[in-house]
Amino acid sequence: MGVSMLLRFSVGNVLSFNEKVSFSMIPSLQKSNNSNLISLGSVNVLRFGVVYGANASGKSNFIKAFHLGLRIISKGISNRVVNDYCKISESNKSNVSIFEYTFFSEGSFFSYGFSCILSQKRIVDEWLYTINPANDTEKVLFLRENENVNGKSVFQIQLTTEDLSRVNTYLLDMKEKHHLLLLGQLKDKKFDSNSNLKIIESVVSWLKNIDVTYPDEPINNLEVLHEDNCERISRILSSFDTGISKIYFEKITLDELQHRIRQTELIQEIREMFIERFEKHPGKLGMLLRGKDEFYKIEGTSIEELEVSVLRLNHHNSETVFEFSDESDGTRRMFDLLDILLTDRDNVVFVIDEIERSLHPVLLYKFFEMMKNEFVGKNIQIIVTTHETHILDQSLLRRDEVWFVEKEETGASKLYSLDVFKERIDKNLSKNYLNGNYGGIPLFDKMER
Repeated sequence: MGVSMLLRFSVGNVLSFNEKVSFSMIPSLQKSNNSNLISLGSVNVLRFGVVYGANASGKSNFIKAFHLGLRIISKGISNRVVNDYCKISESNKSNVSIFEYTFFSEGSFFSYGFSCILSQKRIVDEWLYTINPANDTEKVLFLRENENVNGKSVFQIQLTTEDLSRVNTYLLDMKEKHHLLLLGQLKDKKFDSNSNLKIIESVVSWLKNIDVTYPDEPINNLEVLHEDNCERISRILSSFDTGISKIYFEKITLDELQHRIRQTELIQEIREMFIERFEKHPGKLGMLLRGKDEFYKIEGTSIEELEVSVLRLNHHNSETVFEFSDESDGTRRMFDLLDILLTDRDNVVFVIDEIERSLHPVLLYKFFEMMKNEFVGKNIQIIVTTHETHILDQSLLRRDEVWFVEKEETGASKLYSLDVFKERIDKNLSKNYLNGNYGGIPLFDKMER
């Protein structure tokens, strides 16, 4: 699978974003901190995108809008999102909302987007271009108007008779389903290697490499907690001054697991899942399960021989065995973040809302330092929202990696980059931000005595 990275995201008339705004991972001409750049051949992209803003300014709405567009691509416009237009104006209910993603995938640059009327569950337009960064030109792959679907005019690339027949079939199926996108219908399809539609698979590849996480969700996929990683995880947790010296798994019975999580239906689902997987893939299989207060490992070679283990922790200078539920919120959050540091994926965009939740500022700074060191030479991007100013440091982040969201008097959110201020490299960004020099902080009206 080739490299897939984000270059730009634009959105308008969605949640608190009224006019179209754009977030960019394309670097400016800044010369410092080049280790934060990812090379895509002739073009570089940024490693980090860090978005600041006051409460209710629109930081979380930025993440939600980004994610909303992806969900619409996959499933269409659902009843859940019909009211997600920008409500500062009543007319916005019938105005178009815009989502556009510019990205690199498997050797090519793309711009994909669509406009829709959310309240009507109706796609208005949809487009896909390839971009040539050498001469800044675009080539249309397909354009679609929902009211006038015509297979012959949708694609601007040469299609074989067979491909054209397939596309016309998909478009015919969608004719009365105005909430669906063509890309969503094509995303699970396979095309011959000599088909010009093969390029759709490159677009879909990018979609599959995005992880969006919200504050109350664990970031990790739990796979990092396999046996071979326990020693490395123990060293990382110790370096973060959590007090933990060792993590390991202790065997318990399946009945004890059922007693602990008190969800009979879940235990049955796990059994059925293993039965299905054993039928398809004989041999030793395993999975990791996170409960509210515990981590569990389930593995075996048959449904009759499943073994269950629970995560245990040792602390420095203590003979007591600790359970995960004994740990602080901050330590639990570190487990949430482990997948980023230990991921063996070399092609992923992590999008995280409120990354600093439950973390001490010094720990968050150290976490960013570790990411900088671990990810040199890797194709991993991290886009986060945060209040934490400790990481607003030009030795850690480039100016063009820092963004602000601010609510205007109209109630709409605006989005802008720190790079527009052209600060000198020796400026104390954290102090200037807290002093209000860049906006994006709470503004309090004077109270009359």
